[in-house]
Amino acid sequence: MATITSNGGSGLDINSIVSQLMQIEQQPIAKLNSKEVSFQSQLSALGAVKGAVSGLQSAMAALLDINKLNGVKTTSSASDIATITASNTADLGSFALEVSQLAKAQRITTNATDGGGAPLYKNADAVLATGDLSGLKLTFTFGTASGGGFTTNPDVKAATVDLSDANKDGKLSLGEVRDAINKKSDLGVTASIVKETDNSVRLVLTGAKTGEKMAFKLDVNAGAATSSGLNELAFDPTAPSGSFGILPGDAAQNAKAKINGIDVVSQSNTLTDVVGGLTINLLKTTIDSAGKSTPVTLTSQRDSGAIKTAMTAFVKAYNDMQATISSASGYDAKTKTGGILQGDASVRGVQNQLRGMLGVSFGSGDDAIKTLSQLGVSFQQDGKLALDSTKLDKAVTNNLDSVLSFLGAYDKTKNPTKPPESTQDSFGYKLNDMLDKMLTKGGTLDSRTDGINRSIKLLSDQRTTMTAKLTETEARLRKQYVALDQTLTKMQQSSSSLMAMLASLSAN
Repeated sequence: MATITSNGGSGLDINSIVSQLMQIEQQPIAKLNSKEVSFQSQLSALGAVKGAVSGLQSAMAALLDINKLNGVKTTSSASDIATITASNTADLGSFALEVSQLAKAQRITTNATDGGGAPLYKNADAVLATGDLSGLKLTFTFGTASGGGFTTNPDVKAATVDLSDANKDGKLSLGEVRDAINKKSDLGVTASIVKETDNSVRLVLTGAKTGEKMAFKLDVNAGAATSSGLNELAFDPTAPSGSFGILPGDAAQNAKAKINGIDVVSQSNTLTDVVGGLTINLLKTTIDSAGKSTPVTLTSQRDSGAIKTAMTAFVKAYNDMQATISSASGYDAKTKTGGILQGDASVRGVQNQLRGMLGVSFGSGDDAIKTLSQLGVSFQQDGKLALDSTKLDKAVTNNLDSVLSFLGAYDKTKNPTKPPESTQDSFGYKLNDMLDKMLTKGGTLDSRTDGINRSIKLLSDQRTTMTAKLTETEARLRKQYVALDQTLTKMQQSSSSLMAMLASLSAN
């Protein structure tokens, strides 16, 4: 007779029996696991939907920032002569610019030779004063040199440079004068030493700011020092004397120009708000070698590019969101399968609310922009948006204020925390508010996500309880089958004894 292997003497395979029974007992847990996988897939799909809706809100934010939309495009017919930039509120038009003179800062240069024809300064070590240098000072006064007189500029304070003996050698050199001037960074004048020949250098002082009012004169206080040349540095632009002089073209002067025939005078070569909101940088004059002035044409016009870029991004963000929702909740007729969120009321609600908002009319007035379609944005048969750029350009060019009003665009630098009340009836404000309610804590999508997480938590709790019961069930089954095995073993042993007795009787 064949032998049956078992855990006990009866031949029962207890492990196999218990294992098969436990597989049946574990089927409810397998169903729970399957449900959790489905819930996790729903969470992932909801996360994708939230991301797509958030992307739409980011695109909408760009349409709400007036500083990014209300652009002005400028051009210059000769950018080597003048360049032009504009603020968002700049005047629009075409302007003829002529430049007869550029603004310059005053520059003074020491003479090359002294009265006898010898080099005035051979090098930077040339000594200007000796002895007690503690009281040495240079004083710069800024103003206008005109008609033989000097008028102080009331807006600029006089500045003093300390020439005391820095290295304690009892001598003041030309190089030390240069260094002391340059050390005073707020002076408004810089100094340099130019080597003219191997045996001659010149000290050059240059003003930092242009314009007639920024000419400067120079006073010397030699104190108790013995001066062999320091006093010669004193300078008055109305009556140059001593060491310094003004070379041709180095006098302080204003910029002079004409805009559409109107004379313009400026302290600097940057003309700010001469035309409202425009900044014109003058680089060269418009006068050629023959003395003829050829005007440069400057233009400023409304730039629809920024709005077009933002609107294109908005349309793309909406279409991406539409595709994400359709993939997650739609039905594929070809494969006859539905998305993981098919039938989900929250997701469908988001889709329907947004689609409805994009078709609402806002504003009033015969010429006002009231709908997205007036900006060239329209729905296609597949539910996606399309942008007619030509229509948008026309609306921006002809009715920019109404476009911005419809969008609810505002200055975020002045209203950093929330939009002004004046925008709260606009398309942009209403849509952004709707998106906020969908995305914020406790909002539509957040609440749906919380609901799924609660379901997953409930499944986890049920699985924990069922797993504990399965452990008890397995222990009970093993105990039962071990007892059965023992009983069968005893019965087999009794049967064997009986058979042996019967065999013995038959033999007798």
